[in-house]
Amino acid sequence: MHINTKRFELEIHRDSIWVRVSLFGRTFQTFRDFSGQGLSATNWIKDAEYPTETESRSTLI
Repeated sequence: MHINTKRFELEIHRDSIWVRVSLFGRTFQTFRDFSGQGLSATNWIKDAEYPTETESRSTLI
C-alpha cells in the first residue's frame, strides 16, 4: 500500500513500513523492517536540507 500527499507519505509492505511527515518546516522520516533483519532508521531534518524533487533527480543523472 502506498499513500502520498504533499505533507505525508506512507508505504507499507508485508515486511516493512516507511513513513515521512512534513510539519512546521521539519520532516520526520522513519523506516522499520519486520522481516527479521532488524533494520530501522529514523531522523528529523529541516525542509531546507531536504532535496526537492528536481534537485534529487539532477543528482541521479
